[in-house]
Amino acid sequence: MTRTSSPFDLLHLGFETARLGMEAQSVIGLRTLGMAGLWNMPSDENHRMVAEKQDAFLKAGHEVIEDMVSGRDPVATARRAVATFDETTSENRQRLSACGPRV
Repeated sequence: MTRTSSPFDLLHLGFETARLGMEAQSVIGLRTLGMAGLWNMPSDENHRMVAEKQDAFLKAGHEVIEDMVSGRDPVATARRAVATFDETTSENRQRLSACGPRV
């Protein structure tokens, strides 16, 4: 039997979504600096930037459909989707931050 969400679960989802947004903005900023020539970037970054979104959306979409079919709680389903995107965004931020500024 599945558990029903509490208001605190919604609050937690909001915090997770806000953190995802902040990390995404960090990645966008680092990539913008790279395109401006101010940050070292891997040569395949422009291709990777597009390809990884497709993979993340497919994975999250598959997980959401699985959860909906199994009758999982909607908030838990949303948190699972946010976690999928957060994983990709966090990896990108760490990878791009390690490249460092162009000297």
